[in-house]
Amino acid sequence: MESCAACGKADVSLKSCKACKLVKYCGVDCQVAHRRVHKKACRIKAAELSDAQLYTEPPAREDCPICMRMLPVDNNGCGYHTCCGKIICNGCVYSLTRTQDRCPFCNVANATTDDERKQRLFERIEKYNDPEAILMLGFCYEFGDNGFPVDHTKAVELYKRASELGCAVAHYHLGIVYRLGRGVDQDRKKTIHHFQIAAMMGHVLARHNLGAMELANGKHVRAMRHFMIAAKSGFHESMELVKLGFKDGIVTGIVTKDDFEDTLRCFQASQDEMRSEDRDRAKAAGVELVRNAKAVRLYKHASELGSASGHYHLGNAYRVGTGVDKDREKATHHFHIADMMGHVSARHNVGCMEWDMIAAKSGYHGSLEMLKIGFKGGIDDYGT
Repeated sequence: MESCAACGKADVSLKSCKACKLVKYCGVDCQVAHRRVHKKACRIKAAELSDAQLYTEPPAREDCPICMRMLPVDNNGCGYHTCCGKIICNGCVYSLTRTQDRCPFCNVANATTDDERKQRLFERIEKYNDPEAILMLGFCYEFGDNGFPVDHTKAVELYKRASELGCAVAHYHLGIVYRLGRGVDQDRKKTIHHFQIAAMMGHVLARHNLGAMELANGKHVRAMRHFMIAAKSGFHESMELVKLGFKDGIVTGIVTKDDFEDTLRCFQASQDEMRSEDRDRAKAAGVELVRNAKAVRLYKHASELGSASGHYHLGNAYRVGTGVDKDREKATHHFHIADMMGHVSARHNVGCMEWDMIAAKSGYHGSLEMLKIGFKGGIDDYGT
């Protein structure tokens, strides 16, 4: 018969310790009295339970409702449609509408003015309490899109509302705003908290960022576990880091041959699932660039108004080649400006780029590989 861990009573109603589930108590007084004895074992077990949940394979990504192929990991490869509330891949948009003037799912004419877009967003929110529409409205307030004023506080409120409705992307963006201090005070614990929730819900970039944060803290085993999960979902930058960990570089011996082969096999399967001729044609036709170029215009406008975040995101755009041609000098230029304006992530990126350049020139293979990966997709890319 089970008994209270503090007083030993067995003929009473018992409740488990919420953190570790190892012991039970008959009341709060017994739990408080036993805390000093139980604290160490409780923390160890609670951490084990938390890690078991955190590193569980996430649910599969959603499919495009038209072609039924897995949606791209890169959000620029798909888009939310306010008419029907569907997230549709660019391949279907391109192949079915070409001129992109009608929704390929519900065949409703696309909104062409800011007023139309506002009306549709508000309708989706009022009628269906749609978390994706709430998230989109948050983006509008954060970046001043579709005629909305820039209001970071309002954006955070909307992200929180969408996250409470189960939106993984909203959790991811809450992690970003807490990390950068946009509309809220900077809070590393809350950043990690929201990244972890998003990662467990299947958000691949949140998972990759958790790995990057662990790697920056020297926790290579934990970092690689995150990278392997993200790589299995088809995220190229995570796969490159797993390759680096397996070959030599920064985490020798942590990624075993079996781990690497399993990760590579799942990565290739995910890539195949996301690939289609229509999506390739859409990318070649520049459908993604239309969205990316619009984002770059907004970042430039924000930077001209004195926004450190605008300069930071422009730096990321030039570093990765999102909506603009890759240009390391311009990336560094905007990172430096954001750094001088107090943007912490920009300073970190400047430091990483300069350190790796020095080490790579000195012949360190790991840094050369990190430079290649960083310039392609970013080991520390926390941007939106």
